[in-house]
Amino acid sequence: MSRERIPIVLFTRDIYRDAIVARIGKATDVELRIVDDEAELAGALDQAQVLIASGAGSRFSAQTANILRSCAPKLRWVHTTSAGNDGIARHGLPEHVQLTGGGGHSAANVAEHALALLLGIAHCLPDFVANKAQARWDRSFKPRFSVLSGKNATVLGFGPIGQTIARHLRALGLYVTAVTRSGRPDELADATLPVTRLDHALAMSEILAIAAPLSSETRGLIGAAQLRALGDSGYLVNVGRGAIVDSEALADALEQGTIRGAAIDVTVPEPLPPDDRLWRAPNLIISPHTAGGGGRASVERMADSVEANLELFRAGLALRNPVTLYP
Repeated sequence: MSRERIPIVLFTRDIYRDAIVARIGKATDVELRIVDDEAELAGALDQAQVLIASGAGSRFSAQTANILRSCAPKLRWVHTTSAGNDGIARHGLPEHVQLTGGGGHSAANVAEHALALLLGIAHCLPDFVANKAQARWDRSFKPRFSVLSGKNATVLGFGPIGQTIARHLRALGLYVTAVTRSGRPDELADATLPVTRLDHALAMSEILAIAAPLSSETRGLIGAAQLRALGDSGYLVNVGRGAIVDSEALADALEQGTIRGAAIDVTVPEPLPPDDRLWRAPNLIISPHTAGGGGRASVERMADSVEANLELFRAGLALRNPVTLYP
């Protein structure tokens, strides 16, 4: 006896597309349609029960949200391929639609990149690269060279990415304070504080690692006052969202020596324009929003999550990895 066909629309141009298609595209009860833009999306949703799409602010727009509300009467489940879903949080989904995600599919990748950025700026790797390009043996970087072991770190946002960053930092001998919305204790942190006590955490720390989602609470949360609290021996690493940090305040802090250095994988806007101040700011590493890449494992974890939830969806059971949105 054949099963009822499940119309699924795949609207993502990211690294997960091929793996998802390989997992579910040949299922006899799946009617998979792949679309590349909003115009195609609007014409593909009339029968769709499932949408697989990016929830990031750069990809899930107000137009996307309006299409879902007006063109998808049978839609019941949206699966996001993004670690950060600020686009969906900002523009919303129809109330009856359930949202799921990859269950921390990219946490290992993003946390490893955060650690690489932090070590890179603390150990002055940009200086070494510049010296090599000029065949120059120069040790003028020494006053900025810093060993992380024994330092205090604040991790802002303690989902799968923040937790994995904390594991890495503790393994290097750092004391980790998690800053979260609730401030509830977590065994992966040495201490936990609510976001209302962020400045207190920063005053005790030399490192701020940002892994929080973008929301009305976190937008612009790190400004001049927070950078002053971190202090002139402090480092900032941002693998969350660019808008969490006031870019002008960060540029000022680096130029004035308010903090020692920073390393960021996210900016506002993206890509960062050539004339932006951050390109010229001292002691700053910028990577082009690449933290989630670099390995096949996260791609397979995303495909695993889609495949497992599709089986539950067929059976009418509760889906795994529901995503909580913070407006």
